Amino acid sequence: MTGTLPRPGSLKFRVAGVTFIDGYPGNLLRLREPADAAWVAGECLAAVLRRNPANPYDSNAVEVHVPSVGMVGHMPAHLAARAAPHMDAGVTFAAEVVGVAFDDLHPDKPGLEVRVWRETTEERHERMMDEAIRRNEIDALTDDAYDGGAS
Repeated sequence: MTGTLPRPGSLKFRVAGVTFIDGYPGNLLRLREPADAAWVAGECLAAVLRRNPANPYDSNAVEVHVPSVGMVGHMPAHLAARAAPHMDAGVTFAAEVVGVAFDDLHPDKPGLEVRVWRETTEERHERMMDEAIRRNEIDALTDDAYDGGAS
């Protein structure tokens, strides 16, 4: 299992429902190496939380996605019941992969641990800029960016 230092105000949990996701256990096994490499570098893999009020089993459902893999499971129901109203009200939460977890009795059935915290405005702005850059939505800076557009 890998891990990073806890963030103040963060909550770590084991992702629920991982065995019901297409591609399990390979999807989580593919995360082990990049999660370990990130940990060694003092970083972490990002995870994304997405509300899914249309989930037929739980209207408070919060999906857990890892960008390189896709959906990997759900926030446990007791936590989702508390987070969902906040998310619906516009609060954003940041998340990161803590590690791929293995049980000695079932090494062929990995789990995933994620840490989540309320995202600050600065973190949200940085994340949105990174996402826009990855989607090539931001052009290279021009001289207009330095003079407020007055050329």
